[in-house]
Amino acid sequence: MSKAIGSMKLLILAILLIAFGCQPNEIDSVSESDVGTLTITSAKKWFDANYVESGLTINGRQAGVGNTRKELKKQTRWNDAYTVPTAMGDAVVVPLTWEQNLLPRFRKGGGSTGTLSKEDSRLGLDHLSYAMIYKDKKKKETLELVTAVPDAEWANKPTTAFSGITFVEDWKGNFLRGYEYKAGKVVGEISPTSNGKKNGRLCFSQVELIVVQRVCTKQNGVLTDCYITTHSDGYETVATDCGGSTEYTGPTTVNETPTTIEYLTPILKVVSINVKTLASNVVKIIIDRLNDPCKKEVLNEIIGNAGCSDDKLGAVINKIISDLNGGSINNSMLEITVGEKDLGGTRVGQYEPTSGISGTLWLSTPNLAEAGREYIAAVLIHEFVHAYMSTFLINGQIDDISSPKVQHETMVKYVSAMTDYLEARYNVPLSAARAIVWSGLQGSKYWTGENGQNPLFTEDQKREILTISEAWRTGKAGRYKCPRE
Repeated sequence: MSKAIGSMKLLILAILLIAFGCQPNEIDSVSESDVGTLTITSAKKWFDANYVESGLTINGRQAGVGNTRKELKKQTRWNDAYTVPTAMGDAVVVPLTWEQNLLPRFRKGGGSTGTLSKEDSRLGLDHLSYAMIYKDKKKKETLELVTAVPDAEWANKPTTAFSGITFVEDWKGNFLRGYEYKAGKVVGEISPTSNGKKNGRLCFSQVELIVVQRVCTKQNGVLTDCYITTHSDGYETVATDCGGSTEYTGPTTVNETPTTIEYLTPILKVVSINVKTLASNVVKIIIDRLNDPCKKEVLNEIIGNAGCSDDKLGAVINKIISDLNGGSINNSMLEITVGEKDLGGTRVGQYEPTSGISGTLWLSTPNLAEAGREYIAAVLIHEFVHAYMSTFLINGQIDDISSPKVQHETMVKYVSAMTDYLEARYNVPLSAARAIVWSGLQGSKYWTGENGQNPLFTEDQKREILTISEAWRTGKAGRYKCPRE
């Protein structure tokens, strides 16, 4: 999987070479005098004049159109904009942030379940859509909203050979055209009608939009105990050619728009950028927003070593995934932003899911100010496990890990694996490693003795566990201080 992801940049380059090298007649038919050149600055100036000053900052919201995606506000991210070469000249690609990061899935048919299966994509609209601005043959700026929806095969094993469909729309979501891809090749056009189709037959495909809601409890003005729940938000239905013996040859109009392959370039770029392997066979995107150099080093140690077959963290994560996934490890995307802030109270870490595939792992600024590397590593591992459990919750593969309390009770079965990691990686004594891990599981029934479960520790043992853990949190115990001494 990591090899496939690592080859994406090469494939994108190859795609562009093919687009320019294998279609000389089409490209040569457009002279430089016919096509204007766009820069990010000029594109933004044009966008602001036409979509902001004209009052369209609502970003295309059309109340009551019966399509939640079209009704959603979307925000352009000009700081992340970049240019790509196309048959129409340089185009400016602007990533988007949606009011809700809906998770779309592509279906040839079937009913709505409101629950994602392991075959469905974990990539949301924030990853799968963008605005493209380019100049047409008349040197007129054109804005198109492009959305890619993977099919189940590609969603389960993302590669550079995209399979699924793409919609090309105007900013308000009015359909312009679309294409169906299989293994990186265009196999059909998508159209709302059969006009102009050679065979006149259409197969209807459906795109289900899964709304992922974040639910939190607010205590003293601080959001805590966040988890996610999902439900279906209806279908968009599109028509695509049924196919047949005639091979798809592309749209009838040439050089009026970017090519069908060029529309995929930004999608592959999103999937391939900043990808690091957190554990064997599981692709992760880790976005480091930490300020503390010591926390950064510990995070990099965990990321750098987790993919190694002899590393304990890889074994921990893979065991959890294997258990939750019915014995098989699934290649699922999970984007985690790691940051730090004051979490309030005595909290040392917290994972806040923002969608089914993304969330923020927070480390406490004040409560970890004196902690050594060993303790910081334990907090990171604890919260990473929360992130995995939250992902599998919406996956439909587990029934009831909807709250941190229940997640902690599930996490108990991995105490030995987590303590093994601290012992092997940082030479933490076994008794201390167990104390550090158990201090984060105080809400579980195995600690409190709730629901007919006998507590695993006496009150004296609990006090001893908390005393040992506190010594490591405050830097009074441990060999690896922050900063390193």
